[in-house]
Amino acid sequence: MALAVLAVLGLAVLASRPEAVALVERLLRPFAVLAAPAGFQIGEFVLPAAPTDSLAWLLVSGFLNTLRVSALALAAAPPLGLALALLRRAGHPGLRLIAGLVIEPLRNTPVVLQLILWYGLLVTGLPGPRDAVTLLPGIHLSNRGLVLPWFGAGGIEWPVLRGFNFEGGLALSPELTALAIGLAVFHAAYLAEIFRGALAALPDGQRDAARALGLSRLQGLRLVSLPLALSAALPPLAMQVLALVKNSSLAVAVGYPDLASIANTAIGQSGHALAPTLVLVAFYFGLNAAIGAVIERYNARLAARGPAGLVIEASRRPETGFLPGWTRGRMTRLISIVACGAVVALLFVGLRWAVTDAAWHGGAAACRMAAGACWPLIAEKGRLILFGTYPAAELWRPALAGLLLAGLAVSSLGGLFRSAAQLGAAWLGATLVWLWLMGGGLGLPRVTVASWGGLAVTLGLAAGTLIVALPLAIPLALARMSGVAAIRRPASLAIDLLRSVPLVSLLFTVAILLPALLPGLGGGDPLWRALTGLVLLTAANFAEVLRGALQALPRGLVDGALALGLTRRQAFLLVELPQAGRIALPAMVNVAIGAFKDTSLVFVVGVVELMGATRVAALDPEWSAHAATAYVAAALLYGLFCGHLVAYGRRLERGATAASAETRRATSLSSLNR
Repeated sequence: MALAVLAVLGLAVLASRPEAVALVERLLRPFAVLAAPAGFQIGEFVLPAAPTDSLAWLLVSGFLNTLRVSALALAAAPPLGLALALLRRAGHPGLRLIAGLVIEPLRNTPVVLQLILWYGLLVTGLPGPRDAVTLLPGIHLSNRGLVLPWFGAGGIEWPVLRGFNFEGGLALSPELTALAIGLAVFHAAYLAEIFRGALAALPDGQRDAARALGLSRLQGLRLVSLPLALSAALPPLAMQVLALVKNSSLAVAVGYPDLASIANTAIGQSGHALAPTLVLVAFYFGLNAAIGAVIERYNARLAARGPAGLVIEASRRPETGFLPGWTRGRMTRLISIVACGAVVALLFVGLRWAVTDAAWHGGAAACRMAAGACWPLIAEKGRLILFGTYPAAELWRPALAGLLLAGLAVSSLGGLFRSAAQLGAAWLGATLVWLWLMGGGLGLPRVTVASWGGLAVTLGLAAGTLIVALPLAIPLALARMSGVAAIRRPASLAIDLLRSVPLVSLLFTVAILLPALLPGLGGGDPLWRALTGLVLLTAANFAEVLRGALQALPRGLVDGALALGLTRRQAFLLVELPQAGRIALPAMVNVAIGAFKDTSLVFVVGVVELMGATRVAALDPEWSAHAATAYVAAALLYGLFCGHLVAYGRRLERGATAASAETRRATSLSSLNR
């Protein structure tokens, strides 16, 4: 109590001094922008908001919009992910094939590209309200969005078609509908793999015991398998929930005014980045902390019930379905027919759109007459999509630079390099050659960074991000593990902030701050600003993965190295780091895949990489009606590279599992020989 009184008296004395008052005013001056009129209108809000309202009020409206879209997506993603997981674990190969055809394309293409495709499908592919698609009684989907029953003054109001639109109920705009559907479907694919892994970790005895008690397969799933698996799936599930909330910031791609979109607009109009950025960080950090606390509380309740009895090695016995007889007799044939029919139908629709009903030549006029893809658009805009606005006479340079990085990626994933040092040296050399080919010098004509673009820039951004972020992650992870609080706490704060703030907002913040901090070192160019933002986030993710691997190492490993006469630094470089890298390699491949897909977001700061070039091509008024063809082509390119990385990650996981089994076998034999 005495300390509190002294603190209040001290503050009162300081407040009476003019220099203290001036200091406080100087510190609070950047936040005055929050009280000023916003000066711009948002198209959708939960609470009324106008341009004359303060920026702080519009930020609150944006936060409510973020909560709304996150709640809608979170309500749909887990059930859909569980359904896909059950299909992928089904005993019938046809069902597993259907689940794989849904999950893999969703995981291997950027979420922003999927959101744009969903928005285009809703706006141009669906009929008007008079011919709306009725999903369920009272739930209608049209190019005006989604309408559904909702609570009104007199109870539940049902939407009724009057004139050209629905009245009553709850109406969701096309932007909100596309964002919610896109986020739900994208994260459902990741949740499906999480649920599948957790269900596979259950020992067969759990399911056998449930059946011996007379429970049906559905009852066994609901009462036994799912509760036990949920305890194992909860930590990665929590990460996906937090990732979904952060990905709601991609609303800028479809024009939905969420918190990040409003903050970025305020930064662009006012030029003051500090106050909106701090508000954005505080909102997202608080929201993530609240969600994490709820999940952690639920996790504690699960832990209080006792161990789940999971095993490390997955069961090899396939599921046989959740209804008796699903894999026998007529039901097997029925499933085969339905599964094959679904696959054939998908292939038929895709081939018809891409081949039969497509326009192959003739320009935009021929595309307007076709019902399918518009391949003349790719022929017309292919150079822009692949190379941006690079000079026509020098196109061989970005083509060669892109082929160099792509060939090195294939060689690296194919196991050409035998050590991490060789791999790092090869990538560093290839990146330097890429910079020389793209920028010129040493005998090549100079080409400004503003002319770079397309796929070549995407590959360069991905390579540069990984090369810089990985060495930066090592000291960052060590700082977070340090026993010195003055080192550990700043590192922990930096990692937590970088992982909590959406990448779109991080890119905008770096785009504002970097030119002021490094005006003469390329800080004013959008490409280097985007690279800085990507490096910061990827380094934080790498640091967390590496920290977990270092903590998993047995203490005796370090003690043995020190007993051999190695210094602490030598023990880390020669023993700990190689072992931790081997443990963390599959997870680091996943981070690398995420970094490659994250390059699709840099278009928000003016970098015309593959996604940005595709958007520019699709916005051409002559071709805008056929933008889906350009986005599908970009999705195929992203899927090609990300699919290759996913295959490499799976190979590493199999190799790590085999090496672990061999180590256990060798240890057992040595103990027997003693």
